[in-house]
Amino acid sequence: LSHAGIDVAFVDTSYSGTTQSDGGYSLSNVPAGTYTLQASTADFDTIYFSGVVVEAGTSSILPNLVMVMSRGGIAGTVDLSDTVDENGVNLELEGTSFTSTSNSQGEFSFVGIPVGTYQLRALKNGYAPQQTSVAVNANEMAQVSSLILTLRQGDFDINEGVPYTQGRQVTLGLSSSDAAVMRISEDSTFSGGAQAFVSFSQAASFQLSNGDGLKVVYVQFKDSAGIESAVFQSSIILDTTPPESTHAAIDEGATFSNNPDGRVNVRVTAEDAMSGIKDFRFSLTSDSPPFIDSQFNELNPRDFVFPSAANSLNDGPHTLYVHARDHVGNISSDPTLVSIQFDRV
Repeated sequence: LSHAGIDVAFVDTSYSGTTQSDGGYSLSNVPAGTYTLQASTADFDTIYFSGVVVEAGTSSILPNLVMVMSRGGIAGTVDLSDTVDENGVNLELEGTSFTSTSNSQGEFSFVGIPVGTYQLRALKNGYAPQQTSVAVNANEMAQVSSLILTLRQGDFDINEGVPYTQGRQVTLGLSSSDAAVMRISEDSTFSGGAQAFVSFSQAASFQLSNGDGLKVVYVQFKDSAGIESAVFQSSIILDTTPPESTHAAIDEGATFSNNPDGRVNVRVTAEDAMSGIKDFRFSLTSDSPPFIDSQFNELNPRDFVFPSAANSLNDGPHTLYVHARDHVGNISSDPTLVSIQFDRV
């Protein structure tokens, strides 16, 4: 994870610089005096560190500064086409754990959302889902125009409308007022003769093609008179790949700790190109299972207590193993190792 490009400067002066990839920076030829340091970059809250004393002929070493990602919110309304009671519509931001539910007036909101652009989905059983793109800016409430959900008229969903799946085998929920038969394919033309009409059912199992990524499934209905419907489509993203590039740091990269209880603070980052990172778990062993701390936890950063480090006789190096999990349940295959030396004597 690169920390390059952060602007640092002494407030109300011309002395400034930019961080390197490791977060390091330097300000040169600064006259002796007391200053306030400012650090700023896009999508993160600006921080200030006051009382920086510069003495002539010496270099001042400042402590590590931690920047927090800026956050905002989303608010809006949903409208059900056949009723004035808009309660119970589920709202979610794809690739995240953020969810909301509409009230009887159709109002919903999200707070504490990191800045960025998201796909907002509105879902309710019996209705066709809707989605829209929303840009979240720092310290602002993004307003979403009314999302209108209409009753399904010969339609279907995949795995109840979830955006991702871990397995190729999915379940289609189908609805039609007069269908006698139906056919299903990933080919919108139903060519090749392999997708013959079969008896209509409200639920059908379907196997997606190989390879991670977006899968578009097509369904067509036909009534007892032989009249075919329009071709309906729905999509889902197949994600079978575990998270990658997991990185962990203890106490912001510290080498030693003198905490008497063996308590440290762990910050973890990871990458997942499909469904996104959901949570992490920590362990004192590389085996899976068992894990000392086997429950996944979304809180990041979080505290962790080394059980063996609580005894002062166990000062020395200790290693923590970290696994990342994405939103469909894929777990990083190899744990990330991060170590710290306890010295409390």
